[in-house]
Amino acid sequence: MATIDAAFRRDERVVAVAGPCRYTGGPLWGRVYGRLLFGAVDLIYRLTGRVWYVSATNFAFCRDRWPGYDVRLTQGGDELDLLRKLRKRGVVDYEHTNAVCTSARRLRRGLIYSIVVTLLVYYVSAYLLNRVFGRRVVGSAPPCRRDAARASGWGRLVAGVVALVLVLSPVAGVRQGAAAASHSVLDQLSVLWDRVEGR
Repeated sequence: MATIDAAFRRDERVVAVAGPCRYTGGPLWGRVYGRLLFGAVDLIYRLTGRVWYVSATNFAFCRDRWPGYDVRLTQGGDELDLLRKLRKRGVVDYEHTNAVCTSARRLRRGLIYSIVVTLLVYYVSAYLLNRVFGRRVVGSAPPCRRDAARASGWGRLVAGVVALVLVLSPVAGVRQGAAAASHSVLDQLSVLWDRVEGR
């Protein structure tokens, strides 16, 4: 808290302060992934002075500068959207030494799922699709609170690739049919993933 407060006091243009997350209770690769991800955020911030990614787990902002929160956006898209809006209102500071710990339960679905489905489908593709259409076309990621049965690495890869194709296929089509086609992507993805994991 003291680090965040000091960042706001140091420069009156600062509207938000972000920092890294450390994943706990998950696989070893998840801890490495977190360090690499936020290490890259820190490196780019040092080189350019620009924060390109934040996690809602470690993101503080001034109440009077808060632009509102878009609940229609998908997992990760809400954070990216808030970051984008706050950057227009002032400086977003990044404090790499001010790390917080968060649950790694979403990472328990595996490395391939985390990269393909979580990162590529929901954090990148779904966020961009929802922004292009100006409304929620793709919803949030499937729930991660229940313990998942282990699936093979190939099963995860196939499910991830299929999910990515399902999300990206409307982009190649006509806008009129694209929204209807992608409306049930979340349901299709959840059913597909449950089948792969044998649930």
